Amino acid sequence: MREQRGVSTGRWRDAVLLVMVGLGSAACATTPLSTVPGGMERARLYPSVVTVGDVLEVAYYLDARLQEEVYRVGVGDTLQVEVADHPDLSQDTIRVLPDGRISLKLAGAIQVAGETVDALGTQIAELYRQHQIRDPQVVVSVKEGQYRLKQFMSALMSAQGSNRLELKVYDEQPLVLPFIAPVATGRPLSEVRQEIVDAYTGEFGQ
Repeated sequence: MREQRGVSTGRWRDAVLLVMVGLGSAACATTPLSTVPGGMERARLYPSVVTVGDVLEVAYYLDARLQEEVYRVGVGDTLQVEVADHPDLSQDTIRVLPDGRISLKLAGAIQVAGETVDALGTQIAELYRQHQIRDPQVVVSVKEGQYRLKQFMSALMSAQGSNRLELKVYDEQPLVLPFIAPVATGRPLSEVRQEIVDAYTGEFGQ
């Protein structure tokens, strides 16, 4: 696992969630075209329409790769806060709570989820200035990140016995997948797939 120490940009290696969506048994040929949004023309242009009776397979993978983007702290991450010349204020292991906060010595609870380590260092230094700490030098590090992503994968494997989900389309009911909003059917597979991938990207990052 990568350790990020006071740096929020540049290349780093970490786990990336890959989501694959495929159509199992298609029922398009037996479904009236009137049930497809846009009618005959849309069905002709997009033959793989996700509709009643279809079975979708959604597969999840973790892939280690280099990233070039800012890492933002997430719930469950483990942080280290070092305050130069103030070992009494430094904290070696702080877990980000489900509400996105951590508890600091002297300064109390602060919101950290969604922030970069650089921004947190600046924020914490300002809090300590308000508590009469003269010119505090604060370095925030991510000791262990992507906790929620790893917990999700672990829970999926425990519940399913694999990294795959099979979902059958009933009537016009949306697809219900863990962690993301329901996904509407009756659309081309490419649209459904992209919405699912985008939703998980928004939830867990690139």
